[in-house]
Amino acid sequence: MLSLLQPDYVKVDRSFINHCDRHEGNQKFLQRVIKLARELDILVLAEGIERKELLFCKEIRVHYAQGFLM
Repeated sequence: MLSLLQPDYVKVDRSFINHCDRHEGNQKFLQRVIKLARELDILVLAEGIERKELLFCKEIRVHYAQGFLM
């Protein structure tokens, strides 16, 4: 679907971001999203960054982060 629509951005729902630094299932999903997005030249925005998730998202090179992390 992504290759058909060719969006500029993909926003990943907070349900996949929440505690992704601890949950292996979410980590694997996010890594697949990042890989596919890079192949299709799509930027990725992670929604719901409110704690240490930011560190994992930086590690896998998410382009943008949105949330209430202070």
